[in-house]
Amino acid sequence: MDSQTHERRGEEAKQLLANPLYEESWQKVRERLVEALENPNVAPVERERLNNALVGLRTARRYLEQVMATGTMTAMETARKRTIAERLLRR
Repeated sequence: MDSQTHERRGEEAKQLLANPLYEESWQKVRERLVEALENPNVAPVERERLNNALVGLRTARRYLEQVMATGTMTAMETARKRTIAERLLRR
């Protein structure tokens, strides 16, 4: 992947993480799972499935955000290197 693509993707990841719809989407899914778990009439097998889904949701979010943050940092590093190279070429 070239440096411009890294920068563009990093900026897109940064915008996505800052988007209120991103946070709202995760919260809505989590709320539905918690609501279902709070139901006293849920069978034990279903309760275990819901709990596993809640743990999986948290794990997926953490991993996704880690990947996006890494992309953002990579884009910043690529931009920094490009800026240094441009300064050196001007001399």
